[in-house]
Amino acid sequence: MKKIVFLFIILISFSAVNIFSQETLSLDNAIRLGIKNNSQLLSQEQEMIIASQRVTEAKFLYLPIINFSAGTIASNVDYPVVLSDDFLSRYIDPNNKNAIYSVGVVAKQYLYAGGRHKSTVRLAKSYLKEAQNGYDTIKNNASFDIKQKFYEAVYKDERLTTSQKFLGMTKKIIANISDYSTKMQAEIITLTEIENDIHAFTNEAEASKLQLIKSLNKELDFDIKYEGKLTPKNVEIDLDKAKLWAMEFRPEFRSALYDLEEDDIAVKLSMSRSHPSVLLLGGYENIGYSKFGGFDNYYGGLFVNLPLPYDISTQVKQKKAERRQGSLKEAKLIDEIMFEVIQSFEDLKFWKQETLRRENLYKSVNSKYKRIDKTTMNKYDYLQVTKAKYSVYQDYLYAMYKQVLSEAKLEHAIGRDIN
Repeated sequence: MKKIVFLFIILISFSAVNIFSQETLSLDNAIRLGIKNNSQLLSQEQEMIIASQRVTEAKFLYLPIINFSAGTIASNVDYPVVLSDDFLSRYIDPNNKNAIYSVGVVAKQYLYAGGRHKSTVRLAKSYLKEAQNGYDTIKNNASFDIKQKFYEAVYKDERLTTSQKFLGMTKKIIANISDYSTKMQAEIITLTEIENDIHAFTNEAEASKLQLIKSLNKELDFDIKYEGKLTPKNVEIDLDKAKLWAMEFRPEFRSALYDLEEDDIAVKLSMSRSHPSVLLLGGYENIGYSKFGGFDNYYGGLFVNLPLPYDISTQVKQKKAERRQGSLKEAKLIDEIMFEVIQSFEDLKFWKQETLRRENLYKSVNSKYKRIDKTTMNKYDYLQVTKAKYSVYQDYLYAMYKQVLSEAKLEHAIGRDIN
């Protein structure tokens, strides 16, 4: 007996844990949670850090290049030897058998690099802006995906709840039908149909819930209770304003602009290969035999380098052609975004009107339904009227779902929340 009581207490405890672990999820919380756990966004954040460090690296080109060196060389050669650049091109005299000690510093500074350093910094900054814009693109797409999954899950959950309520009403009406044949007809036709719908709706509601959990990157046993119902925003926006907002806020459009900017910089970098560069060089070295402190050497100079690349014209033509390709891609992208905005706008316009029409129809049917005298009306006819009311409400519920989904599509096409 004690074991049974103990097992019962454990079962009750687990049930209580499951109840209290259930999380009430609103749309805003779902978006926040989904964005927080989105692996693509987390990866893009690292891409932004990398791009930021590359900007810092590019700025280092303006600073002087400084090399410190210190070392010793022991030799026993029969002929004069000049060491490699790694060893400062040191000359080894065969007559000197003593070890050579040296310490020194060499610095060089570009006074003019033909615009290459400036273009490199601009290119790195453009890559950084593109990385930041890529973050906005992923965030916009993730937000839209979560909205779609959330609205679908809420709609199918409400549809299931409505069907279950209608099933309870149907059973009560059928129980009051006195004629056996009519009662069997109602159970076979109406009751079976509703139960089949509920079975299918339950499966679809569970599948939508799992898809939402997947978008949130949560565990599959994550228990959700939806906060709120399908309530359209009834947004008011004209098409011209929607187009302007898309040009301003849509991340893909900004990405196309950054690509064009990078193409322009690439053309300038190609042209700068033929530009002269001015280099200032200076150094100090202390050399000693057998010990440090022998001789002090100082040197400095100003150098002008004028490259004569053979492929400069072909490289410039290639980069200009790539820039032209970017312009064509931008024009195509603008057309695609405008088409998406117009299509979403028209879709929302239709479903706003359709939702209002179905809402008025449901209110009218519901008003007439409430005025029915249940005591005098045939029970089977009353069942059919109840079924018609249920069908009208399900149509109204579907219209609300399509409207909120159309609002989400328009917001995604624009690149920001309308409200």
